[in-house]
Amino acid sequence: MNALIWVRQGKTHLALANISGAMMIQATIPSGIGLLFTPWRFDRPLLLAGSATIGAVIYLHLLLRNGKLTPGRLVGAPRSTPPSR
Repeated sequence: MNALIWVRQGKTHLALANISGAMMIQATIPSGIGLLFTPWRFDRPLLLAGSATIGAVIYLHLLLRNGKLTPGRLVGAPRSTPPSR
């Protein structure tokens, strides 16, 4: 509700900060609880998925740092998919 009031008052930066903060809390707390109760098995599919994710992050970081990020390059970023069960 605060975000709606702030947008009507012209305080869009404050409204966006409020929404992004709420989204951050809603994303991290359930994820943290899920990590606590998940068995940690470092097998081959997990290591491959982690490697693909790290590769994608490095690729995107280099593109952003050099100012060469385009929609076409963004589509070409490697994707990591969860292993099928």
